[in-house]
Amino acid sequence: MPSPGRLRRALAGAATSAVAGASMAIGLPAVAGADSGAVAVAPAPKPAVVSAADATREAQLVATEDNRLHTLLSTMNHKSGKHAPTGPQVQQQGLTLTIVLPPRAAAYSLDDLKAAAPNLIQDLPDGRVLLTASVLVAPGARLTISPSRPLTLLLQSGQDGFVSIVGWGGRIDFTGTRTAPITIASWD
Repeated sequence: MPSPGRLRRALAGAATSAVAGASMAIGLPAVAGADSGAVAVAPAPKPAVVSAADATREAQLVATEDNRLHTLLSTMNHKSGKHAPTGPQVQQQGLTLTIVLPPRAAAYSLDDLKAAAPNLIQDLPDGRVLLTASVLVAPGARLTISPSRPLTLLLQSGQDGFVSIVGWGGRIDFTGTRTAPITIASWD
């Protein structure tokens, strides 16, 4: 499990990317002509200059997100035996919604997320998918997104926060190919 400090640094980068409107393509094969499912990341655009006030606000958002995730995991860890969740759970903290994926033998998919929270994951008319709630992949759980066609996953962001996909002790696999790449971008 990553340390809280390491998670904060990872989320800080994610928050900066979300606020800056950066996007990245995932899943292009590393070898030309191969369809191995290897992951390549497109070079990120040059970061925007961030003012000291914006940097402070972003750091506050990341610290709030870190505390929120820790609270969600603590709450989940207190449920055991017959009360332990066996599938995706939508948890609300204030106005923030999170789809929590508890451990299970099979990996969760994008379809599992849509089934658990159809009003929080929207298929847009242009084929993109909008995620309006965060996803927390708990220890022992696995989320695999492996599309059969090109996929653009939009993570909602705004002045008051951002949507995140976090594996805190869990595993996240984005498996794209040359013919079905995955693009992840922020969406305001």
